[in-house]
Amino acid sequence: MSEPEQITPHLTITWFYDHALAMFSVYDVNRKTIDAWADTVIELTEQKLGQGEPVRWIHNAETIAFPATPYIKQRSEDIQLAHPHANGSAAIVLAKNPICYIIGQSIIYLGQSRQLDVAHQVFYSVADALQWQESFLNK
Repeated sequence: MSEPEQITPHLTITWFYDHALAMFSVYDVNRKTIDAWADTVIELTEQKLGQGEPVRWIHNAETIAFPATPYIKQRSEDIQLAHPHANGSAAIVLAKNPICYIIGQSIIYLGQSRQLDVAHQVFYSVADALQWQESFLNK
């Protein structure tokens, strides 16, 4: 695991397994943070696909009680539409509360309907998301 790289005051990237897996930790839902998150994911996805590698992402929003805004939804769609034929896996970590459970169900549906070759799964702890992602790395 690398040291977290600060992208903005409220966004970090942590790399695992020699850059095979990245965790994007988002600590605020302001537009600057969300734009930096989406733009970075799109750019790194392009790099991975250009190298013939699958994407392995963890999107960590576990510290945000309500991570659903129309802008976040729009930028999430931008990520998926930028690379509809990407392959790999995406884990989304949400806060453990009833609202996030409902949000999580829609995230799985939307992600899997737009990126057919990317497995999407919602978790409520980083440890569980990391364990799930490791199962893909060990194949």
